[in-house]
Amino acid sequence: MSMMKFDKQIEFRYSELDVYNHVFPQSLLTFFQDIASEHASNLGVGYQPMIDKDLIWVIVRSKYTLYENPIVDKKYILSTWPQPKGNIDFVRDYLISDEDGNIIAKGTSKWCVTNFKTRRLVRAREVNFNNEEYYPIKNYDEPLTSLDLPDEIDNVDPVLTHKVSFTDLDHNHHMNNTKYATLIMNAICPKDNELVNEIQINYIKECHLNDIINIYMIHSENNKYLFRGKCNDQIIFEALVTTR
Repeated sequence: MSMMKFDKQIEFRYSELDVYNHVFPQSLLTFFQDIASEHASNLGVGYQPMIDKDLIWVIVRSKYTLYENPIVDKKYILSTWPQPKGNIDFVRDYLISDEDGNIIAKGTSKWCVTNFKTRRLVRAREVNFNNEEYYPIKNYDEPLTSLDLPDEIDNVDPVLTHKVSFTDLDHNHHMNNTKYATLIMNAICPKDNELVNEIQINYIKECHLNDIINIYMIHSENNKYLFRGKCNDQIIFEALVTTR
């Protein structure tokens, strides 16, 4: 039986690039989300088999590093594979490379499984893949951890306010994780010489239809942006973005 690594060919379209032809972070995260869903289905733990057991996948954190901006209509290989299970979490890695094997982006994400009726976390050992021969590569040596944001971020005015709309929702009726990247980009409003080359988003609390999210941002001198999103004074997400 082959290792748990899944590859597919992709191409970027102009709609996935911004006005300066830089790839939208949401576009990369959408590619990662979609291939993760497809591979989970291949492993017997896709949306329908899980929902039949009252279980849902919930993303906790995501990160990517961009080495080279993609070219429209050029063929790339998108790859994904899960890491060995933790106690209650699942880590999945991603890679985008061209047909010559040059890596243009890598990423990782941390997931957990919850019972959508009881809202309780499910231990990883209770979620069984139909193949558990793991691919022995890890994109990042360091684990995805919480972001140590300075206290200053609670003393600034919000740079953006967003009301969760119908088109923001995923199939679990929560705001889709990729939509937070759109809020971040709208808050940064980057210049033509500013490309997001690394982003980490930690998803802390779910948002629902008509929730109001206030986004707070600090821009440091070393091309870093720090974010905290709040809804009703509760922290919804935090993020760290680096540009070059």
